[in-house]
Amino acid sequence: MSMTADILTPNWGIDAADPTPIRSSSFEHGTALKVASSHLDGDAFGSPVGLGPGRDWARLIDLVQNAARHSRDLEARAQEQELRVQELLQRVREDIRRAAEQVRVAETRAREAQAQAEASIQSAEERMRAAEARASTAEEWLVRVQNAIVTGFADPAGKIGA
Repeated sequence: MSMTADILTPNWGIDAADPTPIRSSSFEHGTALKVASSHLDGDAFGSPVGLGPGRDWARLIDLVQNAARHSRDLEARAQEQELRVQELLQRVREDIRRAAEQVRVAETRAREAQAQAEASIQSAEERMRAAEARASTAEEWLVRVQNAIVTGFADPAGKIGA
């Protein structure tokens, strides 16, 4: 296939020595115009290839328009991807905000539970001290009652219940 035919077909190659065609879906932004302009600058041997009489100007315009359309499509896809990334980023930010709020609520509940547990422990300790004091008082009274019984019922010789 000649250089002119390469320019005028949708699957043109980069140079005559490379048989691998470049498909329009593999172009990056502006690549089609660069390839088309490189074919206009010269052929594989450096000879100028101008568009003179007998060249297909309409086909060249179609190629340029296709390249521009492809470039616009790429830009539109890039903008769509940017929007999707921004939406995803917004969702992630919202998820992080909700997670931070949940952590704050959980920490507040944990502090409240700890304070309540400490208050319960303190109350239990106070009840225990009061119970110990009552038990001590009861023991003292039991000792007094026992002493009163022993001394009241004791025989003068020191024997109980003779």
